[in-house]
Amino acid sequence: MKKKQKRKHTTSAATQVNCMFSKRIKTEVHKEDEGVMEDIPLVEERIDCNKDQLVLEDYLQLRVNLGKLYQQWGSVDRNFQRVAQDFPGIRILRQDPTECLFSFICTSNNHISRITGMIERVCRSLGRRLCQLDSDVYYTFPSLEQLAADSTEAKLRELGFGYRAKFISESARTILSRHSPDWLEGLRFVPYEEAKAALCALPGVGAKVADCVCLMALDKSEAVPVDTHVWQIAKRDYLPHLGSGNKTLTDRVYRETGDFFRNLWGSHAGWAQSVLFCSDLKKFQNPTNHIKTKGKRKLHQLEESST
Repeated sequence: MKKKQKRKHTTSAATQVNCMFSKRIKTEVHKEDEGVMEDIPLVEERIDCNKDQLVLEDYLQLRVNLGKLYQQWGSVDRNFQRVAQDFPGIRILRQDPTECLFSFICTSNNHISRITGMIERVCRSLGRRLCQLDSDVYYTFPSLEQLAADSTEAKLRELGFGYRAKFISESARTILSRHSPDWLEGLRFVPYEEAKAALCALPGVGAKVADCVCLMALDKSEAVPVDTHVWQIAKRDYLPHLGSGNKTLTDRVYRETGDFFRNLWGSHAGWAQSVLFCSDLKKFQNPTNHIKTKGKRKLHQLEESST
């Protein structure tokens, strides 16, 4: 009787070079089928790691030479040089413009942990289910069409968005009625000031939200979002007389702060500002201190609010 040879599953050199993985999908084998598994064809699922790598490189902006930028910023700014020693490698993510814009509309008079909860709720309610990892289910961010639907504002109010619900709904409708679904992404190809002005024309979008979107989604690395926290950093470490006598952040002080940092740090001023912002958060003031957590998810509570 001729002895059957076991089938071997091999991977070609080309497949290895292209970082393609093969995964055998086992089928259920009944007892009476034992011994004949060799005759069951293999099913392969291939994953293109090159594509995944390109996505990550784009999202993390790995083509930006951060080491060179840190050296450049440190050479013109002793305060940055001092701070950067404890905060290396801080990058700006290149986010989807739609998700970035409507997420930042939620930041008005809000704090980080609450904003996170709002984003999760809107994705669960209006987004499309992506997958489940362990016990966590992940959803897409809603499309412009979903955000512009007649029922969206009421739905968002039920989810705790308050007055922001109207801004989100109206901004989505404005984009679709006056522009096009790909209008936001198209702002990546216009000058910074033009993109910022276009965003500020949307309901619920002021200078800070516009600068956040310009920096984090529209490739405007010179955009410097300024809130009361950044204003205090500027006054404390750079411009003691900035906005003297003002109790709130005025438009003039906002412009002066952004212009100062752009003149100091250059084309990637928004990236440099993010390093100082992170270093000044209370969460990072003393790394040996543990932050108290609340809620089922035990999210770190950041007391800094966005205004």
